[in-house]
Amino acid sequence: MAKKVKSKSGDVFKIPLLNGEVCYGQVLDFMMPNIIRIALFEGTYGANELIDPNQVVRLKAYSRIATDKHFINAGEWPIIGNVEILIPISSFPNEEFRKDDWVGAVHYSATLVESFVNAYYGLKAWDMYYEPNYLDKFLVNPNEKPNNVIYEKL
Repeated sequence: MAKKVKSKSGDVFKIPLLNGEVCYGQVLDFMMPNIIRIALFEGTYGANELIDPNQVVRLKAYSRIATDKHFINAGEWPIIGNVEILIPISSFPNEEFRKDDWVGAVHYSATLVESFVNAYYGLKAWDMYYEPNYLDKFLVNPNEKPNNVIYEKL
């Protein structure tokens, strides 16, 4: 079992993929005590490949979503460093709900985030849920799905 850690804004972390590689994200902030807003960045890397967190956050963010902090704090999404957040607060997920104490804000389980990134990189079916385009809502731009997504229900 991984050592429990405490995440904070600016933390860059890796998410393990089904093929043994990893992808990277950054904690933008805490929306609520147990809910973090994160950005996910383009690219996959070898699990043991050394990556500069400053380079990660300069990549294109294909997803900005809110999720629970459990996988980061449990060490399942290991933190590799803490760097400046380059995404403007106005572009953080659910920002439009801040003024109403987050009423109407949406967040997704960390397990669902893992399914999403695996589908994004063509390792799982994109249309695995009842609503075939459910994962589109995880994308910054739903019109920019990667070319390698797998459809099983077509």
